[in-house]
Amino acid sequence: MKSNYYFKHSNNINYQEFDSFVEKNGHLLQTSAWGKLKSKNGWHAEYIALYRGKEIVATCTILFRRLGALNYTLAYIPKGFVFIEKNEKVDSLIRDEIIKVSQQYKAVALDMEPNIARDDSIVAYFEKLGFKHQGFEADKFIYQTQFDMIVDLTKNEDIKDSFPKKNQKLLDKSIKEGLEFRKASIDEIDIFANLSDITSKRNSISLRKGSYYKQIVELFSESNNCDYFLVELNKETFKKEAEKKVKRMAKEIAGSEKRELNENAKVDLALKRKKLRSIEEDITKLDGNKPIYLAGCLVLYCGDMAYYLYAASSNEFRYLQPNVFMNYYAMMEAKKRGCTGYNLGGYKSKDDGLYPFKLSLGADSKEFVGIFSYVINKPIYKILKKGLAIRSKLKKIKKSLRK
Repeated sequence: MKSNYYFKHSNNINYQEFDSFVEKNGHLLQTSAWGKLKSKNGWHAEYIALYRGKEIVATCTILFRRLGALNYTLAYIPKGFVFIEKNEKVDSLIRDEIIKVSQQYKAVALDMEPNIARDDSIVAYFEKLGFKHQGFEADKFIYQTQFDMIVDLTKNEDIKDSFPKKNQKLLDKSIKEGLEFRKASIDEIDIFANLSDITSKRNSISLRKGSYYKQIVELFSESNNCDYFLVELNKETFKKEAEKKVKRMAKEIAGSEKRELNENAKVDLALKRKKLRSIEEDITKLDGNKPIYLAGCLVLYCGDMAYYLYAASSNEFRYLQPNVFMNYYAMMEAKKRGCTGYNLGGYKSKDDGLYPFKLSLGADSKEFVGIFSYVINKPIYKILKKGLAIRSKLKKIKKSLRK
């Protein structure tokens, strides 16, 4: 190694310099705060910074996870490593250091998932460095999603102008009917945890527990890189608008009941009666002093990108579109911070129910290059791979016997 190149590691790294470099050149999942979060939840994080003189030229956060009861680990680099530009000398140096550190933690293999758009030249470049590309098939993306939906916050002064006309109208309606958006404190994290539990049951998915969300807010708030937002229903405003609707609809229904109606008109009348009852029921839900929270989200920041990382919503008043309302104001907050992009997170395919929702918020799709693997301990890797293949076959046999 040339004398002007040298490494710093977890025990002697300047984390402020490390994160500053990541924020300028990399992804949220490569920050030290993300490594600390994962270290509290089953992984172990190690950090590497490559210097040229006094300047950082590449960094890497590596996550290690034990392989069951075995004395081996799997190494994973989410959205990294981070570099300024392709430089075979620099990239070879940090590759060798990544492998060295992985060996110290008895990693059998390393999976690296760069924060780079799909590009055949990048595949060739990393394969030249000794990594094997896992492919572009959907099932090869076992960590992060293949596609992200990102809103360009620089297109319009008012983000609302990026929305389709339908969502613009929904947003206006949400504001008129009493939705309110505000920053919440860590002391209110139980509200989000409760909304998360509701969302989990409604969508039959597994979400995180309240302690995890609290850790996120604590860790990223240290560098002012986290906002926790809540959407609350203003009962007085909602009631006022709802009572206007009740009065208007009751008058329409009374007028229809006086006339002789054809079959289509009878169906329309039945629907109006049903909607009227629904509004009246919603008015009764306003009783009491307890606030009504409809949605919440955690937005993290890294450089000029905002990440809509976790979101949850209530089963009540869903027709008021609190998620559209919440994202609009969260985007405007990100824009105020100087962010140029708002990452709504990923989707698996265009058949995924998340895709049309994120598209309706003015987001564009970005496809990533995928996973590159490096086998570090070939003998153990072969044994484990064979064992996993046998286990997979046994599962298929058992499944066929149950049919």
